Amino acid sequence: MTPEWQEFRDRTTTVTVDGVDVNHFDEGEGDPLVLVHGGGLTSNAALNWGAVIDRFAEHFRVIAPDQPGFGHTDPRGEVDYYPAERAKFLIELIEELGLDDVSLAGGSEGSTLVSHVALRRPDLVNGICLCNGGTIVREFGSPSPHTRVEEPTMETVREDAERLAEEYFTERKYHPFWNELTDGKIEYLYELKKRNWEFNNARDEAIRETAWDYNRTLAYDGKPIARQPENFEVPLLFAWSTKPYFSIGYYDDQEGERDAGSPDATYEFFKQLDDAQMHIWQNSKHHTQTDKAPEFVDVVTSFMKH
Repeated sequence: MTPEWQEFRDRTTTVTVDGVDVNHFDEGEGDPLVLVHGGGLTSNAALNWGAVIDRFAEHFRVIAPDQPGFGHTDPRGEVDYYPAERAKFLIELIEELGLDDVSLAGGSEGSTLVSHVALRRPDLVNGICLCNGGTIVREFGSPSPHTRVEEPTMETVREDAERLAEEYFTERKYHPFWNELTDGKIEYLYELKKRNWEFNNARDEAIRETAWDYNRTLAYDGKPIARQPENFEVPLLFAWSTKPYFSIGYYDDQEGERDAGSPDATYEFFKQLDDAQMHIWQNSKHHTQTDKAPEFVDVVTSFMKH
């Protein structure tokens, strides 16, 4: 049963890490599972993982944070422009909560963060799930997405929400926010965008000016993650869709966008790993964890519990 949106979003709590009050969900009991959202302006724990938090909480202790500079967690400053630094912060969060042998799932740019955590601290990690993370397989010279926006208005936020609902998902019934776009939900989205849009634009300018700049910030120790499969010491699950990306103006090169993060490119990386599984869903778009929520939870749970 899908929870009511207001009740769901009010269940978050905070923990202080490096002087920052981190807004996050902490649900369920058992082995820890950390859910890491992507890098768009409206990315946060509730909007990205709302369809699966309760389902995962039947099997795990689920930790789903808003990263610094996203959702309802304040940034520390320019350091939070960079995925590598936010991955280090994620490790600090895990340690602050006293967790170890952690499973992690990252969606979109979140897949980069969980990969960084696994490469930097394999001693903390049980396994990782990468969900439609084109940032894992993107090579130098590929299209560079941008997330810049003008100052939000209620009208533009409503238009963007309707486009996102159309382009991100094939099935929204499992998500307490995206299942129906009400006036109250649009107001929440407006408040979220107003809170973060200036930092989002500054981050975009710092890391996405060119494809080379963006790929450099996604790399681990100066090398693209997809070029170092031999360095992964933990099991990897690829949770992918046949339509992993979208066309809502984030790419200047719309034709080039269509090849970014394709299952074929992901499979080439997958084949080089010693301990990995790959699951590809038909009839799903960027937010596979929402489109296929029950099946997604079953696949990830089986993998992490194996």
